[in-house]
Amino acid sequence: MHRKATVTSYFDARVTVPMIRLRGHWLKRAGFREGDALRIEVQDGRLVLTRPEVSTRISFGKEH
Repeated sequence: MHRKATVTSYFDARVTVPMIRLRGHWLKRAGFREGDALRIEVQDGRLVLTRPEVSTRISFGKEH
């Protein structure tokens, strides 16, 4: 599955930094759920997001 996104900017403490937002039902279909922790591998020109096998959950005020 391929998806497109755009790198935008975010102003933080008087500095502009790159920002990427991901959202959509395709995340759930790919196995990601609200509150899942993510491991992010940074490679040259590539980001790899992985959900750990043993789910580490982060609560956002919703019951899971």
